[in-house]
Amino acid sequence: MIHIAIVATWQYRMGMNPALIERVREVIGRAGPTQAAQAERLGMSPDKLSKSLSGVRRFTSLELALLAEAAGTTVDWLISGREPRAAINVAARRNGEGASTQSDARAILARYENIIDALMRLGYALPKPRTSPSIADGAARAVDQGEQLAQVALEALGVFPSACTNEKLANLCEEAYGVQIASTELPDGLDGVAWAPKDFRLIVVAKTAKWTRQRFTLAHELGHVLAGDAQDIVVENLSPGIQQSLSEVRANAFAAAFLMPCDAVAKDAHGGMDASEIGRLSWKYRVSPSAMATRLKALKLIDAETRKEALGVTTREAAHTAGQLAEHLQYAKAGEQGWAPKVMSILATRAYLQGDLSVRPLASLWEVDPETLLDVLEPAKEPVLEPTAAETGLVFTP
Repeated sequence: MIHIAIVATWQYRMGMNPALIERVREVIGRAGPTQAAQAERLGMSPDKLSKSLSGVRRFTSLELALLAEAAGTTVDWLISGREPRAAINVAARRNGEGASTQSDARAILARYENIIDALMRLGYALPKPRTSPSIADGAARAVDQGEQLAQVALEALGVFPSACTNEKLANLCEEAYGVQIASTELPDGLDGVAWAPKDFRLIVVAKTAKWTRQRFTLAHELGHVLAGDAQDIVVENLSPGIQQSLSEVRANAFAAAFLMPCDAVAKDAHGGMDASEIGRLSWKYRVSPSAMATRLKALKLIDAETRKEALGVTTREAAHTAGQLAEHLQYAKAGEQGWAPKVMSILATRAYLQGDLSVRPLASLWEVDPETLLDVLEPAKEPVLEPTAAETGLVFTP
């Protein structure tokens, strides 16, 4: 699918533009192997491509979108020469099961960046990111900083995360913090990515049936964004025993405190808790039993041996113990389906209905085929059937 908006306001800039043509030549030259092969890839005849490169014919928006996607750049760069945003303030979270790289993280972000840029160019501005509390002069330890940041974040959210599905939690976080949150297919080994340039904030988490993991990743990446501490593209491993940076420690501490607030957990916990009871408590907070056991141990509410026993309890078992196995399966199914950023979807839909944006960015956000989406948005009119004689009562017999 093409992830670039096709907007009429670009058309006048596409014809007889020597700089544009030169950049297209550069892209085609890099991609190789022949100009004819590139023309075929773009759905053009070699003659059309030759005329466009000579300035006789304009490139269409779709052709530029295809070129940009093939070259790993943006239509904005082809038209204006402005480089895509530098890949700064990005944090990517690995799960230890794959070999995802910095380029993997950047490619994921570029898909949403192109749509955001198209919306902003058309005047559909995203909400400005909320100002994050400063932690520079706060607690000395990264763990304490994460705890303090979570307290502020929960006050802004206004509800306990445990009361929400993952998608609902993402929607509330968008409203509270001015951050766009999506769940989509990520490369093997990558659980989540966060990016916080000056003009927007973006979090992307993986589609997965392991919905408690998805939930913790969402909170972890939110911690990175609110702390503003993800410098460059940093691909971190969440597996136990892996050496972590201070920013990762802080993000994990934030996630734990955000999903399992200290005062609430301390009130619900009691002395002599066993693995089964920890599992039941984990279900109440919509986290994995291992996450709850680790949180209880950090709060000195259980000992190391009890935590170790609880690590063997699965989320499914916890749900079964709580009599909520059906709800667990619903959460798992929803985690596999993913979701689109709520605000971006609203703006892209509005732009489409106003005629400012093609259906392709909308289809990209919702991960559906553009033609299928068009059938939904603009269904063909049903034929009007004339009533039969029997239906009108005009039945004549000899």
